[in-house]
Amino acid sequence: MLLQVNKFCHFHYNNINEIIDDKKNIADTILNRVSEELNNKSVKEFLYSYYYNNFRVEGSYTDDIKVLTFVGLVPKIILAQINTHRTLSKNAASSRAVPFFKNIMNIIENPYLPFFTKNKKGMQGDLVDDRDEYLTCLEKHISLFFQVLDFIKENTDWHKQNINRYVEPFVLVPVVITGNVGISGYAWDQFVYLRASEAAQNEIGVIASFVKNCLQDNKTFVKRRVHAPMNIAGKNEDLETLFNDAIFYLKNGHLKPDYRIMQFISVFGSIARVSTMTSAKSIEEDYNLALRLYKEQHMSPFEHVLIYKSKNKFFSNIKGYMSYRYILENDKKV
Repeated sequence: MLLQVNKFCHFHYNNINEIIDDKKNIADTILNRVSEELNNKSVKEFLYSYYYNNFRVEGSYTDDIKVLTFVGLVPKIILAQINTHRTLSKNAASSRAVPFFKNIMNIIENPYLPFFTKNKKGMQGDLVDDRDEYLTCLEKHISLFFQVLDFIKENTDWHKQNINRYVEPFVLVPVVITGNVGISGYAWDQFVYLRASEAAQNEIGVIASFVKNCLQDNKTFVKRRVHAPMNIAGKNEDLETLFNDAIFYLKNGHLKPDYRIMQFISVFGSIARVSTMTSAKSIEEDYNLALRLYKEQHMSPFEHVLIYKSKNKFFSNIKGYMSYRYILENDKKV
């Protein structure tokens, strides 16, 4: 799976009714966990550690050209702000794709914990940093979530693409974001400049802060011509061969490759599964999904695997590195 989620709470239910019937226990469990954390940390320290726990990055460079992929659980409410950064390639979970019960289980086991702010003039409120005040706000937030569930319980014949919309203010979703680093005013540099700021909403600021810290860590970037947002078995020099061989087998899906090529191609299926918040049971399952994505021209998952080509050229939104999507759509040879 692309992102191994560290659950904040653990629950076992079989249906929505069981969750609603046990809502007091769920609320108490979440509040007690947060209360324990706040015994040793400030509100801001806790929230940053909470979100950082499910963030990770992978960086690559060649000839001083850098690319970075961020993978993490982020609040659904700030996806619109993330999407304004058009020079970054993005994939995220879809409310239309995630089964409703699975969505609710994700919410209670890894809840969206807001950065509550006090009302004032302007776009940015003052952070609620008092422990007891924060817990009171969170209790109301959880209560509102269960009020929404009570409403949905009366409309269980609605499709997930409808009822999932009502719980979007409470959900964390996995995202994959890829772009250049080191180009002033562009991609990740612009994101960090604008969002790692006191003027930014805290929920997007925590992402920018994490990325900013990673950019300052020399260990973040590995010299390699092939960049992928997850570990693929093999040496870097082997990855170039796999990269090229995989193109042939994607275009000729009726031919079956060897295991290592299948493993490489399966990465695209794994990236695509962020939309459904699921994981495959096997490499072959992700491989078959990747073939179907290519055949049906669902191309966004192919934007996160790259190969270095030229220091001075842009290939769509990425400088220096050419994405699989660019290669496949432009029928380029690598």
